Amino acid sequence: MVLSYLTGGPENLPNNDGVMETGHMGDCVSVIVLWNLHGIQYGNVRGWHGLGGIEAIDFAQLFQGVPDDILTQVIILASTMGGTQYLLGNVNDRVVHHLPAANIRVCKGFANAAVDRSGQVTRL
Repeated sequence: MVLSYLTGGPENLPNNDGVMETGHMGDCVSVIVLWNLHGIQYGNVRGWHGLGGIEAIDFAQLFQGVPDDILTQVIILASTMGGTQYLLGNVNDRVVHHLPAANIRVCKGFANAAVDRSGQVTRL
């Protein structure tokens, strides 16, 4: 499944799909959250393609129903545009506020990426 920047909201990966793709990102940021771990696969995967950057994502809506747990993963995927310090500051302000116990990863330099149900990130 490819995240759509046109929906302007969170999208859940269907149970029969194993990979969520960000779609092309110019100055965009995509955030993918995985929770409900069963063995090595996550039962729930939700993502948001933030058209124009991290400010375009409503984290309260994205994280609705997501447990604040050390097994929850939040993966922030960003293009090469934008400053790293700016992005990391926003992660602290926006993500940690909602899910302080979650495992948070920031991956920069991605024009398009995929995240599978095990949390593996692949550059496309």
